[in-house]
Amino acid sequence: NYYPALFRGGLAFGEAFPIEISSVVNKQSARTKVITGQAVVDAVKLETCVKGPRLILDQNVYNQLNNDAKDYCRLIPEKPNLYEILWPAMEYVRQKDQWQCAQEIGKMHDLIQPAYNLWKAYNHTPYSAHYFNFVELIIASTIQFFDKRCGLKDYAKSEIAKWMDANEIKDKIDID
Repeated sequence: NYYPALFRGGLAFGEAFPIEISSVVNKQSARTKVITGQAVVDAVKLETCVKGPRLILDQNVYNQLNNDAKDYCRLIPEKPNLYEILWPAMEYVRQKDQWQCAQEIGKMHDLIQPAYNLWKAYNHTPYSAHYFNFVELIIASTIQFFDKRCGLKDYAKSEIAKWMDANEIKDKIDID
């Protein structure tokens, strides 16, 4: 079976260095550059903590971020001291006034509908949790962007609630 790929990753801060290893490329022996070190090991561990297309970072990386970057991160409730980057929020553009900012909510539909369609198409398969988590990530990203960048958290939540009602998913995700 073919399932559309979703990528996830971990970000860690610490020791890492490049090395060359022997490998096979196009059926021939070759040298390949890779990065190794404790930070790589830590990043791989972080990545395995979640399902869905999520970027996870630990407290050390979070502490290195400036306040603007922290606006695009949230603490993972079920994973103390771990954060995720709300990368779908980067689709939205902060506007000069609230009315213009409110117009950005239309982009949510371009993000969430394909993710929702994947979840519905592959529901009750081993991959459905990944697609469902993608829908949740888009919702969380939208709420946080419109809260932190526009001061329109309630408006974003009302628009998400309308979408959830229309797609009969309101009982599956808590937006409060």
